[in-house]
Order: sequence, then C-alpha cells, then structure tokens
Amino acid sequence: MGAIPTRRSATAPSSASRSRRTTSARCRQLRHLAPERYQLSQHRTAYTANGAHTAYLRMNSPKDLDARHLSELQALTTDTPEVKREPRVGASGSASVMIALRSHDVVLLSLRKAA
Repeated sequence: MGAIPTRRSATAPSSASRSRRTTSARCRQLRHLAPERYQLSQHRTAYTANGAHTAYLRMNSPKDLDARHLSELQALTTDTPEVKREPRVGASGSASVMIALRSHDVVLLSLRKAA
C-alpha cells in the first residue's frame, strides 16, 4: 500500500537533550482501507535506534575500522522492523496505530495487505 513517515524534528539532538529525552505516544489514523487483514511494519531511526552512527561515535570515531568494528556496525544496519503487527480493518475502513516517539525520532510505517 505505502509508507507513512512520521517525523518530530529536523535538527540533530544536542548532547544535553539526549540525556533528558522523553517519550510520548502518538496516535496515527489509517483511513480509506479495504476491510481485511494487513501487515504493518515499523522501522525507527534515532539516537541509539538503528544506530550504526551512534555506535561509531561510541568507538571514538576511528579513521580505520578493524574487522570487529566493521562487523559490529554492519549488524546494526540490518533494516529489520522494530515492530510487526497484523491489524484487521473492519467495515469502517479505518484503524489506529499508537507509536512511541522521542524527540528527533523518525519512524516509518509500512502497510501491506496480508497474504
């Protein structure tokens, strides 16, 4: 069907703001859907989530990566969904999804008809 990007901010977090992040739940309404079962995948990119860059910084940003560091960073970029659900849409053609967001998170929801 498509992807629904959800973004809270376009600026990079400062080190001070990283330590005091709060999480808030956001509700996304999915509308105009055919009544049936769907597969919903949620991917997140944020500080410490899907964070190869965060891990690289924690390694003190080495100029040359050894095999162990490279392996660690590649393991963080597998693009596996953080959440997988199978919502059922009824006759109304709508469903709602709750998403936990911290400041500066980017979340991608992908919705497909279930097989």
